[in-house]
Amino acid sequence: MIVCICNVLNESQISGAIEAGARTVSDVYDGCDAIPRCGQCRTDISQMLHKYSTTFSPVPSRADGFEGRVALQTPAACSECPRSCNALYA
Repeated sequence: MIVCICNVLNESQISGAIEAGARTVSDVYDGCDAIPRCGQCRTDISQMLHKYSTTFSPVPSRADGFEGRVALQTPAACSECPRSCNALYA
């Protein structure tokens, strides 16, 4: 599906930019060699950043009592996300 009509960017291209390290909407544009134009896609790109950058990683210490569990880390894209979900990462 096309996400950015002005630059003809689809979900796959944007996901690729995120997987390559994009952490902001501007990073996604740069990663796709695109220029921000009308701005209609910013919300969709922000949502994709939030979705794809929420990662789980193993907790390193058994001494902490977290054996076999994972810790949720704050996504890098939260500064651009319009939602208020910071309580999830407290």
